[in-house]
Amino acid sequence: MQPGSTLTTLALTLAALAPAACFTDAGPADVTSDASASSTSASASAPGTTSTGAATVAPATTGVDETTSAAATSTSTSALTGAVTSDASDSDVSAVTTDAATTGDPTTGECSAEICDGLDNDCDALVDELSDDNPGPCDNCLLHETADRLYWICQDFRTWTEARARCQDRGAALVTLETAAERDLLIGLAPAPPNDEMWLGLTDSAREGVFRWPTGATAEDYGYKDWDLDQPVGSPDLNCVYVVNTDSGRWRVAPCDNPKYGYFCEATP
Repeated sequence: MQPGSTLTTLALTLAALAPAACFTDAGPADVTSDASASSTSASASAPGTTSTGAATVAPATTGVDETTSAAATSTSTSALTGAVTSDASDSDVSAVTTDAATTGDPTTGECSAEICDGLDNDCDALVDELSDDNPGPCDNCLLHETADRLYWICQDFRTWTEARARCQDRGAALVTLETAAERDLLIGLAPAPPNDEMWLGLTDSAREGVFRWPTGATAEDYGYKDWDLDQPVGSPDLNCVYVVNTDSGRWRVAPCDNPKYGYFCEATP
């Protein structure tokens, strides 16, 4: 072989091998792949960073995840708040029910017949009302029952506010007179003079001249009222109503802090 021919062949061989070696060792595909990976990695490390290309996907995805997570957290919190509110509400109701239901025997909580001891023995939320074992009088009160009412006709002298509190302690309220028949019943049971002045539940303490019963009704709402002559007297000092049972139970106003009157309590059995 001629020397020139050998050199030509060697040159052609090297020329053919050079491009392959270039793409194999540092090809453009490898460089692009590395850059994308770096960009994606950077985006994952810093989701708030603004970028282009594949890097944009990571912040967008992260933003959706965070919004969804926040919404889920908010929903969870709302549900918890609702549960707490519901529980608190239920607890309040349960507490009232439980207290009434377990007031019986102070040691066992068992219910029994009502007696005159200041406790709700029969677990009906009423205290010291009429029963076969508690015919009365009880705590200075005569006890009476009709088909739809329980009454306490109490002879201990109290202010109107004290009388109302004593009724509430029994699970009752100061009496609301709805009919003349109810008035006649009660004044027939009321004590004799000089202890015959008795508080009713009627008062205009909240608004002068507007007399309301514990039920919230006005004196006119029941279609029955029985004011004495020249009553009621318009005065900011005369806000509470009483009856005198020897005077047909007519209504009169007096200062609510007058401690000289007995009182009627009533409750629904």
